[in-house]
Amino acid sequence: MKVSTRGDYAVRVMLELALAPPGTVISLSQLAQRTGVPAKYTVQLLKALQPKGVIRSHRGANGGFSLGRAAADITVAEVLRIMDGPLAPVACASQTIHIPCSPRLCQSEENCVLREMWLDVRNAIAEILDNTTFADLAQRRRLSPRRRGRILDLRQTPHRECDRPPKRERSGGPSPTPVFPLGRGHR
Repeated sequence: MKVSTRGDYAVRVMLELALAPPGTVISLSQLAQRTGVPAKYTVQLLKALQPKGVIRSHRGANGGFSLGRAAADITVAEVLRIMDGPLAPVACASQTIHIPCSPRLCQSEENCVLREMWLDVRNAIAEILDNTTFADLAQRRRLSPRRRGRILDLRQTPHRECDRPPKRERSGGPSPTPVFPLGRGHR
């Protein structure tokens, strides 16, 4: 399973809503600013989440968005399924949109060791995501001294902070040769 950018951003927006006191309405611009997710993208996410009842929109001068249910009643898996579909890495291991393998590839689904492995992967992922609520994540954020009060601006970072490898110290040697030679007068 690979979480899409859409799924990742939706989880970030939901966490921001879960961090607010119950009943608090947060404007679109505040959500975008706090999460680092562009406002136009945030609108798309909210439009997908609202019909499923996980968020609620509020109109008017003090309008914005709030959670549609208690943070303890919304799991990360629910949001990822709304955004990305099934959690299973392959269709034959999915519980929501199970599609059997072609008989050419798999003689018997019940005896297929590959399907068994993919089911184990799916079940491990689902075990964590189905049992992690946004209340759990909000509590973790509140208790995390490294994250408290810090906003990660995704528009200015090419990769998510958690995926970035540690920076290497450069030795005093020559700088690396560019992969693409520069044109005349630009060396």
